[in-house]
Amino acid sequence: MSGCGECASSRIDWIMVMRRYSGLLVTLFFMASFSLMAASITTKNVKIGDSTLYYNEAGTGDRDILFVHGLFASKEQWNGMMVYFANKGYHCYAIDLPGYGQSIGYPLSAYAFKQEADYLNEFIIKEKIKRVNLAASSMGAGVISLYAHKHISTVQSIAYIGGAVGVSDKSDAFKLYAETGVNPFIPVTQQEFETELSLLFYHPPQLESAQIQAIVKNYQDNLAHYQAIYQIFAYQNQHYYEKFNGNFSVPVLVVWGSEDKILLPPTLSEIKMRVPRSQVVMLQNCGHLPMIESMDETCVYYYNFLTKS
Repeated sequence: MSGCGECASSRIDWIMVMRRYSGLLVTLFFMASFSLMAASITTKNVKIGDSTLYYNEAGTGDRDILFVHGLFASKEQWNGMMVYFANKGYHCYAIDLPGYGQSIGYPLSAYAFKQEADYLNEFIIKEKIKRVNLAASSMGAGVISLYAHKHISTVQSIAYIGGAVGVSDKSDAFKLYAETGVNPFIPVTQQEFETELSLLFYHPPQLESAQIQAIVKNYQDNLAHYQAIYQIFAYQNQHYYEKFNGNFSVPVLVVWGSEDKILLPPTLSEIKMRVPRSQVVMLQNCGHLPMIESMDETCVYYYNFLTKS
């Protein structure tokens, strides 16, 4: 990793944070843990649709960044970047998409990309955000793209940080599922969980056995729920790729890990074909989650992109 003092620390401790809300969805995420983060980020909520959406907020001012997570993830994956950009004078938001993290109480219909994009619009209106820099990972890229096509006048820039739904449809994870019937997104044994880590990260974090057992047990106890969400995602993902339109009138940054096995990195020409006006960064020795695994480099590239945009 490159040096980046504002990212709060040069040492990254990998931890697993699990939250259980009323016996419903447990959000599983990996994040870099820094003492500075807790003092810099505030968790808030707002009524969106028929339930309550939770979000993290850091910084002040009128230069707004809205971070959106991917499948089975949550707002906390952006903590490191939020601290960095708050210290640079940006007003940062990271939401738990309806149905994920703390944003529970939504029906299964909420997991549709178009519905999530509509919820995103409602959030932006309620927070009175006039012009927003959108940044998203994985499935979240599909959500912000749909939002941008409907509300481009409110969008300052777009960033796909990590493998982006719509830009690539090749995946070692999907291939494994098709060939073996083992879904690495829903691990129900320790071996399957370790497989998931190897697909997500170039350097997988080392977790205690008790942590892994607790994570796997959650998937076992809530298997039907996770399977229903995944089926909605998989159906949408296939059709969304075929119809994806990455031609935007605002600047677009594409950051991809060279070792991403969840969504295999396309060639530069393939990305330019899918997202014509994009600036492309390929991070070496990095997996599917560059905001975590290569956070320092990702912060610098994104900051340079924003200042030039």
